[in-house]
Amino acid sequence: MASDDLYAEERRPAAAAHSPLRKLTSHQIAVMIRGLDSRLAGIDYDDSASEPVLVYRFDVAGRQEAFAVAAVAGSLMSISDLYPEADAYEHALQQRFGLRFRPPGAETGP
Repeated sequence: MASDDLYAEERRPAAAAHSPLRKLTSHQIAVMIRGLDSRLAGIDYDDSASEPVLVYRFDVAGRQEAFAVAAVAGSLMSISDLYPEADAYEHALQQRFGLRFRPPGAETGP
């Protein structure tokens, strides 16, 4: 199995279990989870459904929780200020899919 196939297999089940959140940003979710005993386990991009989503996986108090956030161009907010390890995931998503993450508080632009 090629590494791309492994990546695709890994990301589909998590997104399928969750409908995307639209009223909360990834940063708002991370702020809420940060106060718990948590660790970022990964960020995946899933475009297999009708709309692309980012799936954020956290280890929270010994359990893995996943949150799917609608991947709307121009509104992808970085969570690396809360979870520094997110920087590597966000960089990989930028390289692989052309996604751009903005720092919290930055304007979305035109």
